[in-house]
Amino acid sequence: MLWVALHLPRLPPGTLEHVAAWACQFTPRVSLEPPHGLLLEVEGSLRLFGGLERLLERLREGLDAMELTAQLAVAPAARAALWRSRGGGARLEELPLEVTGFDSGEFFRNIGISTVGELLKLPREGLARRCGQALLDDLDRALGTVPEAREYFMPPPRFAAKLELPAEVSHADGLLFAARRLLVQLEGLLAARHAGVRGFTLTLLQSEASTVVEVQLASPAREAQRLGELLREKLATLSLSSPVEAIRLEAGDFS
Repeated sequence: MLWVALHLPRLPPGTLEHVAAWACQFTPRVSLEPPHGLLLEVEGSLRLFGGLERLLERLREGLDAMELTAQLAVAPAARAALWRSRGGGARLEELPLEVTGFDSGEFFRNIGISTVGELLKLPREGLARRCGQALLDDLDRALGTVPEAREYFMPPPRFAAKLELPAEVSHADGLLFAARRLLVQLEGLLAARHAGVRGFTLTLLQSEASTVVEVQLASPAREAQRLGELLREKLATLSLSSPVEAIRLEAGDFS
């Protein structure tokens, strides 16, 4: 197996599953690690995407399009990839213990242990007595000597995502710029489900009202660029009574 971990430290609450649905276009084996992590098992996808480097490039391009800050790391074991993504991609042995989530930090500091490599050098029997077998199991999973069962995310049959805007927006260009982030998520979900949509709805949420923008297509499509062009035409004719504070994109009836 080969795992790619995504650590998204600034991910807004309630967004992880939307990013997971987008990531399913790269592999059906996507696993959630709340609140800020995703794991993708990609060994079976490498040939399809032209190798690991090209796959990582595609991931970064999509994350940039969604304006998401992410740290990516690769490892044969899921837990090692996860820890490495939290630690900026450093080698497993060089990672600070903080990335592991172990709750015996004060004990380790008192005995001068600060990295995973230093922890691995401690006698296992004494470590199990002091910190419990669960810690050893996690270390073994990171080393790949013990298998780790993961539950895989199932992409939903319809799309619904909300985006809070950092500031009120009153013009079409600003709304389209924000909506593109959600359209990229929609494109990823549609690619994962090998489907397209014949229409979608963008709801503009204002302080005391909401405006619904409906976009219909003559034939199913999934590309964010094309959907954005159609949305641009709709927004250009729109007259808003008040600024928009958030947007919600919805699409169903995948075909």
